Amino acid sequence: LCDTIRVSAVSKEDLTLKAEEKNHIIEMQPHQLLTKDVYAKVPSVNGVFCQDAQFNKICVVERHNSEKHMVGVAPLTGFHICNGAVATSVSHDSHNIIAAGDNDEDILLAINCIKEMKGGYAIASKGKIIGKLALPVFGLMSMESCETVENTLQEMLKSARQLGVSEATDPFITLSFMALTVIPEIRITERGIVLVK
Repeated sequence: LCDTIRVSAVSKEDLTLKAEEKNHIIEMQPHQLLTKDVYAKVPSVNGVFCQDAQFNKICVVERHNSEKHMVGVAPLTGFHICNGAVATSVSHDSHNIIAAGDNDEDILLAINCIKEMKGGYAIASKGKIIGKLALPVFGLMSMESCETVENTLQEMLKSARQLGVSEATDPFITLSFMALTVIPEIRITERGIVLVK
């Protein structure tokens, strides 16, 4: 029950995305779980997508097979995180690890924090974990009291807002639905982008 995050080491190379002439971009919509499929040029360096505060990077890491993991990567707009990353093992319906951020170092740090906690929510910024909530039961549930979980979440929400995530987006719940491939228009799984249309 409490050992379900089976992920081998994730590297910076796993998070690399080739910048095409145009890339499919997941555009979050304010106060919604729906997304828009934007097909446009993304910022790049030497042919590789280079995320920033406008064009974040979203990643899904398969967490059920430690021998061989898959990592899906895509550009993301509308999340607006700056100088940090958010990761969670609550990611409907497969509940892989999903993360979004404006730099690979913090994305990897948040993913590794999820691994260490055996599931949960994590926020990284400037090379440090600034918020975390362990959800070790199947990577979905806490062993703590409702009050403890609520208080921790409220502090993490404040941290996410300070990093630029707008009031129109829940940094955890909205992110957790970005891998649910029945919601239009565009999603991401460990295999990459899914065009729901």
